[in-house]
Amino acid sequence: MRSLVSIFALSLGALCACEVPPPDIERPGVDQAIAMSRFKTACVGLRMKKDDELRAYTAKKLAEIPDQDVIVDCVCENGYKADKHTVDLAIVKGLESSARDDLAQCFVPALSDAEVKDRAALIAGLVKVRAPALSAELLRIAQDATQASDVRAAAFGALGGTTDATAVSTLVSTLKGDPAAEVRAAAATALVGQKDPAVADALYEAATKDAEGAVRAAALASLRTVGSGKAEQVLCELMLKDPAAAVRKEAILAMKGAKSDTQVACLRERALTKEDDPDVRQAILTALGSSPNQKAADALCEAVPFFMKSYITKEPPEKVPGTDIAKAQNDRDFDKSYECFERALRQKGQWSCVGQQYVAWWFNEVGGKAFIPKCDGGGSGGGGGKEIVF
Repeated sequence: MRSLVSIFALSLGALCACEVPPPDIERPGVDQAIAMSRFKTACVGLRMKKDDELRAYTAKKLAEIPDQDVIVDCVCENGYKADKHTVDLAIVKGLESSARDDLAQCFVPALSDAEVKDRAALIAGLVKVRAPALSAELLRIAQDATQASDVRAAAFGALGGTTDATAVSTLVSTLKGDPAAEVRAAAATALVGQKDPAVADALYEAATKDAEGAVRAAALASLRTVGSGKAEQVLCELMLKDPAAAVRKEAILAMKGAKSDTQVACLRERALTKEDDPDVRQAILTALGSSPNQKAADALCEAVPFFMKSYITKEPPEKVPGTDIAKAQNDRDFDKSYECFERALRQKGQWSCVGQQYVAWWFNEVGGKAFIPKCDGGGSGGGGGKEIVF
């Protein structure tokens, strides 16, 4: 018969071996607990509600430990609370790139919980987990017309690069006929890189005929990647005539590095046509500046007077986005900058004071000698005031 002392010792040992998690924890404590396989203690890091970074860090470290039911239970318990309809996106962030199906499954019920806020953000986060088991659920949500459009769009976006024939077919039919522009655009984006001729046809149709500019732009971006050559047929027309700035910009950037005279001629025409959107103007400068064709460099030079007359009135190019054309020309064709700026200055009578100041400054920078006027901020003429330095 054991003595009372030995029984007490065994009971005390069992008590000491029992893991009693602390009420709070910091990062060193999480690391130490994981090193000692005290996973319930480490899980306390997932409950530190005022510290998003700690919760994300804890989730990341726990996801590195396989085959531990206590970790799965902990992530599920803290990641999604069905009774409160809440999801902890910090924990989702911590699971990024883990490819843990078992942990991703904790959040699947939340995808169907209409009362959960930021379900689109949840989907975006789960996509980065790269858990294979999520694909079927995301496709189901994407096809569910009762779901909010932003949620469906996020689900379709998560299918990008899919090799599943059913998913590709669904994306094509959605692009062609879904009533929500946001969803159609997401479907177009998800079709990137597909080599099926039917996909190319659907993207071409959307890029040229969809009523929404965002959809046309997304379709054009994907059309450029399918290798059908159809994008080349519409780029020039879209960059010149499409009413949506996003489409014009996408068409222009599709010609980055353009080599052919035909493509450069389109970019030249675009550069010499008035453009109110600053991002589109910058795309013009970028595309022409990236082309190895000398005619692109010549087009930049030719457009200097047009840019000064059309865009530079009261403010210099540094304050008018997408108009720093002298820099673009100089970066692309330094050897001809002197000649270019000298020729441009012969037309300065049509420009504002700040336009004259800008080109004169650049001319002097490349070795020329030109009077740099001081401008008072008015639309034309010189006068007193602070000289603008570029």
